[in-house]
Amino acid sequence: MSLKSSKSTASNYNGGAVRLSNPDFDILAGLSQLHISRRVEKFTRIAGNEYAFMSRVKNSTGQQIFVAYEKSTYSDRTFLGNSRPFEMHVYDNFNRHVMHLQRPCSCADDNPVFPCCLNRINVFCPFGRTSALKEHVGRIQQKYWSFRSKFNIINGLGKVLLQIVGPKKYCCCCQCTDNQSFALLSPDGDNLNMGKILPSTWQHFTDGNYFMVEFPLDMDTVTKALILAASFLIEIVFYEKN
Repeated sequence: MSLKSSKSTASNYNGGAVRLSNPDFDILAGLSQLHISRRVEKFTRIAGNEYAFMSRVKNSTGQQIFVAYEKSTYSDRTFLGNSRPFEMHVYDNFNRHVMHLQRPCSCADDNPVFPCCLNRINVFCPFGRTSALKEHVGRIQQKYWSFRSKFNIINGLGKVLLQIVGPKKYCCCCQCTDNQSFALLSPDGDNLNMGKILPSTWQHFTDGNYFMVEFPLDMDTVTKALILAASFLIEIVFYEKN
């Protein structure tokens, strides 16, 4: 797949007022693909907390670059399923906390019109290798669109960087099949070749759900990190099996 260079439209991604890079995301600078595996990891303990799901993120050669742990309660997983609230903590290969994701319940009171259909996730980056202080990097926000799922990738200042559009005839209440992908579009929707998020099978993963993410090689690393966060949300909402 040939992806359009992001240099010519860099202002569309970031708006020029927030950072285009972050030292924690430098490893993403030379990558155009990410491969993600997600599986049940019963009661994995990190820093005294229990995590039920673990995701591994690798580059195209099979080298692990991140590992992510979902923190959620048993009752939320049981009764709310893929609408559940959770936190996700992302670590690099040196066990440094590089990204913190927070997802509220999709049936929360602040989604009064279509409470089952508006998913979102907030993305933070810890300051100074500590979880006490965090920078709000951006968020992934689902928009209501009949018979097709649509998300906006939004930076910390509220500017839309990219759109994510799902397959036809699938709304937020439906599960996708294994061969359907989500397309990455420019904010105005004109560029249809910015990348994609799709299920995949890969020799470097042997169990769990597998996803591949594609984006332009020269895209800024903060936007790449937000796309990674979006892939976690999309996997849970549309592909997670009970």
